[in-house]
Amino acid sequence: LKSRIAVYIGHVRVVDPKMRLTCGIMTARVPESGRIDSIVAEQNVVIDAVDNEGRPIHATSDRAVYTYRVNGSVTNETVVLTGNPEVKSRMFTGTGDTITWDRANNSVSATHPHMVIQAETQASTNVAAALAAPGATNAPAPLPAPTPESQ
Repeated sequence: LKSRIAVYIGHVRVVDPKMRLTCGIMTARVPESGRIDSIVAEQNVVIDAVDNEGRPIHATSDRAVYTYRVNGSVTNETVVLTGNPEVKSRMFTGTGDTITWDRANNSVSATHPHMVIQAETQASTNVAAALAAPGATNAPAPLPAPTPESQ
């Protein structure tokens, strides 16, 4: 208790209203304030969470480091994934050497990223519906006729 460090080993599960985490080993630091400010999860880390808009996020890695800090009036809350990290959501799928999820600002970044972004907008839904309509084609639109200015 004096060290304010908690270590959990073997089939670790964390259930939070915004996140579920499983791993093999977890070390958490609990300062006197009672608010956990750092967690290190290792071995087959799986995180299922929701972003600030309530959209699901699924992440896997060998190691995840959660850090919570308040500097003045600015809150910093990040999860850094290393060791084959992968993050999936409805909007994107990504891998990289390191993936950082900034929970306070609802953003994800990566070093040496490989990401596939899938933007779901009303316009793309309308285009998809139009292409699925009978007689529709996915051929490119014809080029406009040349004008004297373009020749």
